[in-house]
Amino acid sequence: MNSHANTMDIATIFVKFIFLSIFLLLSILPLSVHAVDYILIDVGTLGGSGSTGLAINDSRRVTGDSLITGDTRLHAYVWDAVNGIQDLDASSEYFRSKGKGINNSSQVAGDIYFYTGGQHGFAWDVTNGIQDIGTLGGHYSEGNGINNNGQVTGYSNNANDVYHAFIWDAVNGMQDIGTLGTWSRGFAINDNGQITGNSALTTGETHAFIWDAVTGMQDIGHLGGGSSSGQAINSKGQVTGSSSIPGGLVRAFLWDPVDGMRDLGTLGGINSFGRGINSSGTVVGNSYSTVPGGTDAFIWDPINGMQNLCELTNCTSRGWDRLSAASGINENGDIVGSGILSDGSGHAFVALVIPTIDIWPNKDVNYINMKSNGIVQVAILSTESFYAFNDVNVESIRFGANEAVPISYKVIDVNNDRISDLRFSFALRETGIVCGDINATLIGEFYNEIPFLSSDSIVTKNCNGQ
Repeated sequence: MNSHANTMDIATIFVKFIFLSIFLLLSILPLSVHAVDYILIDVGTLGGSGSTGLAINDSRRVTGDSLITGDTRLHAYVWDAVNGIQDLDASSEYFRSKGKGINNSSQVAGDIYFYTGGQHGFAWDVTNGIQDIGTLGGHYSEGNGINNNGQVTGYSNNANDVYHAFIWDAVNGMQDIGTLGTWSRGFAINDNGQITGNSALTTGETHAFIWDAVTGMQDIGHLGGGSSSGQAINSKGQVTGSSSIPGGLVRAFLWDPVDGMRDLGTLGGINSFGRGINSSGTVVGNSYSTVPGGTDAFIWDPINGMQNLCELTNCTSRGWDRLSAASGINENGDIVGSGILSDGSGHAFVALVIPTIDIWPNKDVNYINMKSNGIVQVAILSTESFYAFNDVNVESIRFGANEAVPISYKVIDVNNDRISDLRFSFALRETGIVCGDINATLIGEFYNEIPFLSSDSIVTKNCNGQ
């Protein structure tokens, strides 16, 4: 098992302070309001007044851009909970840089802006640093997305000064993937090498596309308004983005090869924009709502529809005025985006999913016999996108008001969904559970030292002769 480091940097201490604050707040709220769905973290800045969060990988590492000290320039960064926010251009070799995509090896794709003018896409890794990926013969390119094979997509102007979408890798360099008519732009790429973006037809309309090396570029249509753009693509080839609808408004969409393009609606306002999608088909983005002042980050899934992310994370009670845009979502459902703090500054945020626990797994009522000297079993439930036995540091697990240490644990499928869970056993007398408690809380950390807190209901019995 991994053990925690004996020393913690400032970023880690800050995250733990947030967690402790949440824990203390929950302890004084009415017990019926104990559950939260996400841990909300301020990514911070590189010393300047603002930052944006644009992409997140499955290890919960984030990229985007931030103003540096003095607010003179924006630099690309990588953030994680252990090391905090790290400048990818600390030497200031470039006038400006922006991280826009990150894969599970923490390779980053983005843009660099030269002191002499002009812009090129880049690929970054910890060994080679920022690598200029060039152009298709012109002076301009953008790196927008990167997959787990290190392939980058974006767009570049060619020798005729026309923008074309491309696919790039370290072996073959930059390759033009064509257009639907006159020009094209690539925005995202999945592990199968499928790319989505938008392209102009010869009619002048701009349509979203999906491209692969076998079938080439395919028009995926629009929602009736004549234009659309694909912004993100998952491993199943599902695409999200935005499309115009009749009347000139814009809607976030979900497209797949079977059902075509679906309007995802809004948060009550007029327009919405899809920005990220994971393999479960969960979409994130931003939408105008009925509350004035800008857009609000949303999360959408087929069961719950479109929900305001600030409301789900209780963001206004955690120092935020609003979460204005969600830009990416990983396979665990963790979300990255940008928001406005209560002091008016704009910062990147990460919303991390809190694991679901089940006290006395599969029992309808979680009875706690207060006259027992036995154990209490608590399971952390895995899902198709969250594997408790891989992601949770079992050495960090504590349960109940007294933060009891587990007697033992087992990797076992407790709810018969064919996905292994983590089941812990605790000595009841060590938990601090007392007669009248109606819930109990388990705390712990993921392996990257980000803490979590989860609760489940209990019913105490054999109290005062009952």
